[in-house]
Amino acid sequence: RHAKGLGMLVTVFTNGTRLSRRVVRLFRELPPRLVEVSLYGATAATVERITGSATAWARARRGVERLRAASVRLALKTILMRENAAELGALEAYARELGVPFRLDAAINPRLDGGRKPLTHRVDPVNAVELELADPVRRRQWAEFLDKNATLPEEQRLYICGAGITAFYVDADGTLRPCLMVARPAGDLHRAEFNQIWRDLIPRLHDKMAGNSFPCSRCEARLVCGSCPAFFELETGAETTPADYVCRLGRLRAERLHQYQTRRGD
Repeated sequence: RHAKGLGMLVTVFTNGTRLSRRVVRLFRELPPRLVEVSLYGATAATVERITGSATAWARARRGVERLRAASVRLALKTILMRENAAELGALEAYARELGVPFRLDAAINPRLDGGRKPLTHRVDPVNAVELELADPVRRRQWAEFLDKNATLPEEQRLYICGAGITAFYVDADGTLRPCLMVARPAGDLHRAEFNQIWRDLIPRLHDKMAGNSFPCSRCEARLVCGSCPAFFELETGAETTPADYVCRLGRLRAERLHQYQTRRGD
């Protein structure tokens, strides 16, 4: 309510299990720009295996149904994991049935405290890319994106994303960051005003230069790899040292998409 009162465009991320009637009534009164619901599988058994909750799937479905009934704009998404990869098609079908957007992400990152246990859930890059590009609509969208940006110039800045430009992140302790994954720079909203932190924070991030040794700056696959210096720092300890898993995903996507473009042009 406070964020909407300030004129912010609010996007809500949720796993759907806590979308009570009271919460949905608030969303109906003050509509978010979008509510993105993460679903961890298409069956109760798979969701329980991932989340540890026997009721998570039913509660998530109930939350989605409440959003739909209240005409709240929503989208579905999933993190592709070894445990749920076989149910990707069912999740996509569920989104089509509801008539809402769906997206997936295979790039599981370490915990923000550096813990690497989440990486055990990663799908092998070859399988992940095959699943991603099996959907003809998604494959065409990727290919069109590559076509439009084929002549993208070499980039000298390290951060070329929208972190701190089109979005920011505030955690429950009042720490302001350019995005969820960027640990530094950060500011304490209990000690300084938003505008003061913002004026100091954003230049410190976007003035960082990649340097001549940063391989992503001139990599042909960078458009489709999800290159992220903050992700790299979590996994490799350095913003300028790419994560091998992300690189493999990017190269495989680029290879498959170029094959698709070649066939399409025949």
